[in-house]
Amino acid sequence: MKKTIIFSGLIITFLTYIFYSYNSSKVIKIGLVAGLSGKYSSLGTDVRNGTVLAFEDINYRIDNTQFELIQKDDKQNKNEAKKVIEEFIQDDIKVVIGNSTSSMTKVSLESIKKENDMMLISATASSDDFSFKNDNFIRTQVANNYRKFQSLSLYAKEKNYGNILSIYDPNNMSYSKGYMSNFQKAYVKNGGKPFLDSIEITQSYENIKDKINAQEVDTLLIIANSIDSAKLIQYLKINGINKIILCAGWAQTMDFIEEGGKAVEGVLFNTGYNSNSQEEKYLRFVVQYENKYNKKPSVFAAQAYETANILIETLRMDNNVLNLKTNILDKKNFKGLQGNITFDKYGDVNRKFFMMSVQDGQYKKVN
Repeated sequence: MKKTIIFSGLIITFLTYIFYSYNSSKVIKIGLVAGLSGKYSSLGTDVRNGTVLAFEDINYRIDNTQFELIQKDDKQNKNEAKKVIEEFIQDDIKVVIGNSTSSMTKVSLESIKKENDMMLISATASSDDFSFKNDNFIRTQVANNYRKFQSLSLYAKEKNYGNILSIYDPNNMSYSKGYMSNFQKAYVKNGGKPFLDSIEITQSYENIKDKINAQEVDTLLIIANSIDSAKLIQYLKINGINKIILCAGWAQTMDFIEEGGKAVEGVLFNTGYNSNSQEEKYLRFVVQYENKYNKKPSVFAAQAYETANILIETLRMDNNVLNLKTNILDKKNFKGLQGNITFDKYGDVNRKFFMMSVQDGQYKKVN
C-alpha cells in the first residue's frame, strides 16, 4: 500500500512538472504573407510550402519555445496587403515572412515602417528599391541590381542576343522596372544595344505579336509570373514567332513547365539555384519536399526553406524576437542548401548566378 502511494505521488509530480513546463513555454507568433490565390499563387504557394516544411522539421518547437505560423493571403492586392499587416500588428506579431512579390513587399514595408520592433524578411522580393537601406527588412533573394546582371549581360553578348524586346507585368512594377533597367544598363555597358521596346503583358496577345513582327527582334525578355509567361510563349510559338526567349526568375516554377509544355523548351533563365545540384543538404530537402507535396520544389520553395531555417537557427541562440535582425546580421554567414548565404550590413545577400534552360521538361544548367 505504501509503495502504491509513493508511486502515485511520483506520477502526480511528473505530470504536474510536464503541465507547468508546457504552460510556461514561450510562444512566438510568426506571420507569413504571400499571394496564395489567383494567377500569382504559384510563387506564393511555393514560399508557403518551403516555410512550413522548415518549421515541421522542428515540430514548431525549440526547447520551451513554441512557434505559431499564421498564414495570410495578400491576393496581390495593395489594400489586402495593408489589411494583412494591420492584422499582424493587432495580433502583436513581430516577425513576418513575406511578401512573395516586390510590389506587395513595398506595400508591407510602408505599413510597418513606424513599427520599430517589427521585422519583415522575404525569400523572393528582389526589387532594387529595397537595397542599401537601414530599415526593418532583410531578404535572402538577390536584388535586381547592376551587379546581378553582369554575368547575364556577358552571356547575352557572347551568344549574340542582339536586339532585345522586353515584355513585362505592370502589376509588379517594383520588380519589372528594376529588372529591365539594370539588365539593360549592364547589357549596354558590355557592348549590347539598348532594348528596342518594352510592352506590357496585359495587352492583347495579338497586339504583342504585331509589335514583335513590326521590329527586328532577336530576343524576347519576358518579366512576368510563371502562368502568364508560359501562356504568352505558347501563343507566340503557335503564331510562328521563334525567337531566343529569356524569362525573369519570377517565372521559374514547375507550373511554368507544366503550363507551357513543349512550347517552353529552350527558354533561358538566369538563376542562383541549380535544380540538379548533388549537394547532400539540397538532395535531402528535395526528397522531403516531394514526399510532402508530391511535386518537385522550385527555387522559391528552396529559398523559403532556407529563410525559415535562418530564423530558426537565430532564434535557437536567442529567442528574443526584438534582437532578431541584429543577431542575423551579426552572425552574417549561414549555410544554405547550395552554399553559403552571406548578409551585408543592410540585410541584402549576394549569390553566384548562372544560366539554366528548360530541357526535356526539366530545368538544367547551361554549360
